[in-house]
Amino acid sequence: MSAVRDRVEVALAGLDRVADLHAVAWRDDDAVRAAAAHLGSDPIGPLHGVPISVKDWIEATPFPCAGGMPHHRDRCPTRDATVVARLRAAGAIVVCKANCGETSELHGTPRNPLDTTRTPGYSSSGDAVLVAAGVVPIGLGSDSGGSLRFPAHCTGLVTLRSTYGRVPVSGHFPRAGAMFDSRTVIGPLTRTVAEQRLLLGILAGPDGRDPSCPPVPLDEPRPVRGLRVAVVDGMQEGVVAALDRAGAVIVDDDDPLDIDKSRSITLRYWGRSSLTGPEVDEMLSDWDRSRARALRRLERYDAIVSPAAPHPAPLLGESSLADWTYMLGVSLWGWPALVVPAATSPEGLPLGVQIVAGPWREETCLALGEAVEGASG
Repeated sequence: MSAVRDRVEVALAGLDRVADLHAVAWRDDDAVRAAAAHLGSDPIGPLHGVPISVKDWIEATPFPCAGGMPHHRDRCPTRDATVVARLRAAGAIVVCKANCGETSELHGTPRNPLDTTRTPGYSSSGDAVLVAAGVVPIGLGSDSGGSLRFPAHCTGLVTLRSTYGRVPVSGHFPRAGAMFDSRTVIGPLTRTVAEQRLLLGILAGPDGRDPSCPPVPLDEPRPVRGLRVAVVDGMQEGVVAALDRAGAVIVDDDDPLDIDKSRSITLRYWGRSSLTGPEVDEMLSDWDRSRARALRRLERYDAIVSPAAPHPAPLLGESSLADWTYMLGVSLWGWPALVVPAATSPEGLPLGVQIVAGPWREETCLALGEAVEGASG
């Protein structure tokens, strides 16, 4: 018991230590200590006693879940999101809810612990801060257009956006679902690819509540040798060299992420409330054609490797659509994508690489991610 209690106390002290980074949305230290006492010393799973944070878009009792919205500040769910329940069943202890978004009326503007004049990325911003600052080893967030991947890039972390439907989104607030939001997935921020593989095994699978989550088995680990990889222009030379040494076959493709069309579809999707009926039909048709084009690319290669973003973490208040340049297509297709730190900018900030594979092929992402991770240290 003492080891669990000590670990939790260190995490709670860490929350105090980074208070000026505005990473925390909600705390209940008494409840956290009670959860640690209830857990006991006999291991119940692979995460026994591991402190974690949870984005304030994912329900975790007894904390509020306001979705970052002031008018929901008193919203307190009575049950955990499926993903939170699964992590707790594996032994994890939720020590706080994390701030979300570029800035928050409720909780302030999250700051990057690597350079406090810069954003940690968004919208899973608070979780990225807490993991990057060493307060918790796991932050549970969500990703629609890049809300896990961009924070991982900005703070030098690893994240996996799994195939849409791989991990249930039951208990996500605002509500997510295939009939009106087939881009949002829930996933973790960590420091290593190995942690992502472990957590995918805990989080994946249907829960009987999310109708978009089918019983698709996880694929087996696979070697990199022989994988065909399309590399986007601007990729760091060290990443390409690492993949080549690991045995990947580099394939040419001018625009594997369909960047301009993905941006156009996404902008219309974000503004869909102002579209006419025919304009909505056109947007959905373009979206469907984009997904079909993406599937045809899998006849030529197994994965796509790109920069995670075209620049390091922006200064506070300087966000732009360019932040999501390489991420939007993947969200539209519902494919898995891993972000791994791969280099350092001239300013000394981390630069991530995004590794994309076809639907249900998370292991392809993870295998290639380990090759890049091993090369970058």
